[in-house]
Amino acid sequence: AAEEKEMTEYSDFCDGEASARGFAIKTAMSKMEDLEAVVQECEYKIPGYQDEVVTQGNLVAGHEKELADAKAIRAQEHKDFQAAESDLATSVDEIDRAETIIKRATSGSLRQGQAVADATKSVKLAIEVIGKIVDAGHVNTGSGKALESLLQTGTFASEEDQDEENQHEGKSSDIVAKIEEMKE
Repeated sequence: AAEEKEMTEYSDFCDGEASARGFAIKTAMSKMEDLEAVVQECEYKIPGYQDEVVTQGNLVAGHEKELADAKAIRAQEHKDFQAAESDLATSVDEIDRAETIIKRATSGSLRQGQAVADATKSVKLAIEVIGKIVDAGHVNTGSGKALESLLQTGTFASEEDQDEENQHEGKSSDIVAKIEEMKE
């Protein structure tokens, strides 16, 4: 009887183990089928992802080309800016010299004998320089028009007439004032 009881227990144990193993095998088989379906689904998605990679690669290549073009344009604009800045610096120097010449030529100390002729030549030279700067477009439109109108009002040559000399000194001070305004 003890043997029979042990045999019954062992038989129940084996049946339980067989049942558990059968269930584990069924569960594993079901899991394998699910995983195979996932693998198959992913394999179907691969061509779409490959197309997306190609599309994104083309977009990146396009953006890199745009960047290279923008860098080239920026380099050219920088080069143009440096040239314009150099021209403007030269123009400012010329304006400074013209201002100095006009101030010296119109001061009372230079208005004697040969000095008047030299002063007149210096002022004419300064006016020509300023005219070239205005013509070259290195001043803003308002300053350029105001300076042109001052330059067109007359010359600075007069040895005989003191009133005319005073009138020219007034014009020269207007020109000097406009030159100083342009420098700002």
